[in-house]
Amino acid sequence: MPSWSDFEAAAPALAERVRGHLDAHTHKTLATIRADGSPRISGTESQFVDGELWIGSMPNARKAHDLQRDPRFALHSGSDDPPEWSGDAKLAGVAEEITDPERVREINGGEHVSSHLFRLDLREVSAVGLNDERKAMRGSKVMLLGVAYKKDIDDVRESPALSIIDRLRAKGADVSYHDPFVKEVTFDDAHTEGGGGPLKSIQLTDEALRKADCLIIVTDHSSIDYQRVCSLTPLIVDTRNALNGDLRKSSSARIIRL
Repeated sequence: MPSWSDFEAAAPALAERVRGHLDAHTHKTLATIRADGSPRISGTESQFVDGELWIGSMPNARKAHDLQRDPRFALHSGSDDPPEWSGDAKLAGVAEEITDPERVREINGGEHVSSHLFRLDLREVSAVGLNDERKAMRGSKVMLLGVAYKKDIDDVRESPALSIIDRLRAKGADVSYHDPFVKEVTFDDAHTEGGGGPLKSIQLTDEALRKADCLIIVTDHSSIDYQRVCSLTPLIVDTRNALNGDLRKSSSARIIRL
């Protein structure tokens, strides 16, 4: 699973937004799994050090014992109350406990040498905010541009596209995608919220672009004609900084950069 630095290198704009939400508040919410399989919610703090995302806990805390037994976690950023609310960050993955006393002292502080220290490896990362268009998600046509983990390859392992598709489907969106390298995507047991059926890549025709209520650039493949995309799509969410300044200025589309 990717570390924070791996995720930041792959999706710098999204990483910046997520980090901003995490840094905006000291206290976050951590979900762990109890011994009986039920969820536990705890308060926690997080910090970025040496390209990694870390959390700590007091000695023998229940959340620490949860992570020692089952390292899966979910982390939610702190939130403002409306109308000041600007969005949240949500992360999930696996926590690795670091027991080296010097490293624990360095990250947690010298007075907390007996505390627990966990480095977070990430499987899912997302940032949520208001729908400025005020258009209902249910029934909206959403196209993903690229589903591969990196540009110009056919590997979808660890790609955020699978979670994006799954969650959009769960909210009732009509989801499609185009990827010149990935002809079909299937979903494992971790991506069944939205139904889990496979999807096949569609052709990037002018008609398909015009019909899309929103287009999300997930992978910035080199072969895509982004000027054509910008001229035909009303709303574009660019998670990879694929659209340069000239394209953004000349486009009539509303462009959101994450």
